[in-house]
Amino acid sequence: MVFTATGLVKGVVGLGLPTRSMALLALVMTPAQAVARLALGAYMVLRSI
Repeated sequence: MVFTATGLVKGVVGLGLPTRSMALLALVMTPAQAVARLALGAYMVLRSI
């Protein structure tokens, strides 16, 4: 849900996916877990290219 919302913002504005994702994920988990989740998502995207 967080990535869907921040992806929509990135599509409209053109920037801010990691910043907004980190802020929203940190509301429901520790910042360390949020960073790990973002890093894993980035890894999976880059791996598929």
